[in-house]
Amino acid sequence: MKRWLVITTSILCFVLFLILALLIFGKYQISKGVLLNGQYITNDLEPLIDTFKSEHKVFEDDLLDSIAVDYYITKNGQKTIENLELIQYLKKEDIKVEMGYTINKEVVENYVNNWNNTHPVSQDAYIYKGEDKFYIQNEVYGEQIQYNYLESDLGIEFTEPINLSDYYIQPNIKKEDLIERCELLNNYVNWHISYDNGKTLFCPLEFIDFDEDYNPIINDIFLEIGLTTITSSYKNKINLKEEMNFVNNCFKSLESVENRTPIY
Repeated sequence: MKRWLVITTSILCFVLFLILALLIFGKYQISKGVLLNGQYITNDLEPLIDTFKSEHKVFEDDLLDSIAVDYYITKNGQKTIENLELIQYLKKEDIKVEMGYTINKEVVENYVNNWNNTHPVSQDAYIYKGEDKFYIQNEVYGEQIQYNYLESDLGIEFTEPINLSDYYIQPNIKKEDLIERCELLNNYVNWHISYDNGKTLFCPLEFIDFDEDYNPIINDIFLEIGLTTITSSYKNKINLKEEMNFVNNCFKSLESVENRTPIY
């Protein structure tokens, strides 16, 4: 009887030992890895997160992506960091895992502000006066980011990582926008008015200017002195103010005049 009791006790102890060992082993395995869709993944859930991150990367810029995006596993739509339950591992059940990410817009905005402080600004093309005619200075493409446009796209589904260069602030005025206007300004160099006394009024390039919209402007002092000199041979008194208005209007409309009789 005692021998049977000893054997029974030994068997029970062995069974309890096996159960305890199994539990310890099971918990140890769960802490080291999980079974996901029939495939055992070690190091907990990190490989799965890394795979999801590589396939759903938000920003092309690695540094921005690492500090502004949090990739994670979801459970019932909520972020979770829990390991899978022991019973799921022991039964080797396939587990449907959903992934998600959140973007910290404050981090993105700070990153963009720091970026803009160290990258060049775009510059518009413009017309300038050279020694012999008017020329166009080409636009310059900078690398500053328009954060408002970037922010508005952060909530939109996308198939490729966001490239910051797609949000660079572009020049407002480009060379092709000014070609026609520049050619027109250069035509004013050939403008003239000839008078019936045989004298002609030209407007050299140095006395031609333009306003902010590149509309041509003739220098009033040059115009007054030029008209006074050209019309000084007339016996009748010239109405200089009215004649200047006429000449100015002709200049603005790029209308050259031949054999002009001035306003007396």
